[in-house]
Amino acid sequence: MTDSSTFADRLWWARHRAGLGATRLARMVGCAQSLISSLERNNAERSRLNNKFADALGVHRNWLAYGTAPVPPGFDPEQARKGRGNMSEQGASVVSVPHLPRIGEIGAINMAVGGSSADALMKQLISLFLDFAKVAGPERTKGLIGTFEHLSGMVTFEEVPRQQ
Repeated sequence: MTDSSTFADRLWWARHRAGLGATRLARMVGCAQSLISSLERNNAERSRLNNKFADALGVHRNWLAYGTAPVPPGFDPEQARKGRGNMSEQGASVVSVPHLPRIGEIGAINMAVGGSSADALMKQLISLFLDFAKVAGPERTKGLIGTFEHLSGMVTFEEVPRQQ
């Protein structure tokens, strides 16, 4: 028995049920985020990566590919279709970046406190981050911030005596 949903409907539903953004799923499967977005937006009927998607999303491969049993509990084809339909209605998102000192301002601050090569690297990182936020969009920018937060929790600092 098959339902009236498309592969795109099932992929969108399974991804949201799993709580995964397209970028995260793409990393898990080894494909581009744009492929997932394209499959969902363009009402794809199939993907050669079906089995990888199914495994990553914890759904049966035949259900994801063809809509056949076993259907995951809670799956509603209409809800999936409406959810996918809302993707195109949402429009572009805007990344809001809090005021950060401009690179010139950072240079002035560094000169006032005795700048270092670490300060120069920090300036480059801030500049790259702001450029990334403009190009990548909100989902990927939030992902990068989450990565930074994760990495900062792994960093430890210890006083190490200098060798003479």
